[in-house]
Amino acid sequence: MPLWLLYSLASSASYGFCNIFDKYLPNKIDIAVTTHFMLNAFMTLISMIVAITIWPLQPLAVEIMILATATGIIVGFSFFCYFQAAATLEAPVVSAFWQIGRVFAILIGYYVFDERFTLIQGFGIIIVILGSVLLSTDYKISRLLPKNSHHIAHGFYWMLGASLLLSIGNGFEKHLLFTISTPTIFFYGSLGYVLAGLCGFLFSSSSQTFKKDIKKIRPKTFGLLIIRKLCGSCGLIAVLFAFSVGPLSLVTASRALQSLIVFIYILILPKLGLTFVKQGHEKTYQKLPAMIMVILGVFLAAEVF
Repeated sequence: MPLWLLYSLASSASYGFCNIFDKYLPNKIDIAVTTHFMLNAFMTLISMIVAITIWPLQPLAVEIMILATATGIIVGFSFFCYFQAAATLEAPVVSAFWQIGRVFAILIGYYVFDERFTLIQGFGIIIVILGSVLLSTDYKISRLLPKNSHHIAHGFYWMLGASLLLSIGNGFEKHLLFTISTPTIFFYGSLGYVLAGLCGFLFSSSSQTFKKDIKKIRPKTFGLLIIRKLCGSCGLIAVLFAFSVGPLSLVTASRALQSLIVFIYILILPKLGLTFVKQGHEKTYQKLPAMIMVILGVFLAAEVF
């Protein structure tokens, strides 16, 4: 199995856990989306401090430093859009819309980085994206989507913005990884994320409720937010390692496994005591064809067979 695929799997497992928390935890404790995003940015700042104590930073020219930070800002705003969408749509539907970004990233890899893949790999990419969409949208749509069609369109536009911005940010990360170490990219990318979080907080109308929201957070909830941030940091580090050793298009396509992982988490987390996670309304066997498509597509794209 290629090394980039192992990193990609680790990233999907970490980010899948974040998807669940980002959807259901703010609803559980009744806090605004912007508050959740700002708390995540604050914890990102802490992870930056921890990172520089573990890994020495690579000296950079000023223009490279600015580009690396700007990349983090782009990725940060993509997650701001993602948080807004997660507040409107259910986690499986958000995961389905997220596949749009994979198409963007594949196009960037093809046209910008001149990445080419075999016919089998191309078929695998198509299969894994289709399977991921089917796995995410095979739920009872009337129960998962908001009753108001305006909310559906609103959530879709937020996810479209999130997908496009994340693809562009990943493209810049791939470009920077040719000359910069992964820990250095993580540090400056996190710095950009914090700046994006601060901007999103200052210009959002819901920032006025920040003090009230903070008072609602109990130690147990704060602990869950820390776990969420640790998973997010691990996911980011894993995907950066994947980009450093593998092609952008294939790494991005393989991360469609995140939809399968989200589905598995929705099944098992309520049984582990996380009752704020909503279970799916359909039987597991009804998802089996989509699961097989996702797994088969990833293995074909990676040419494991």
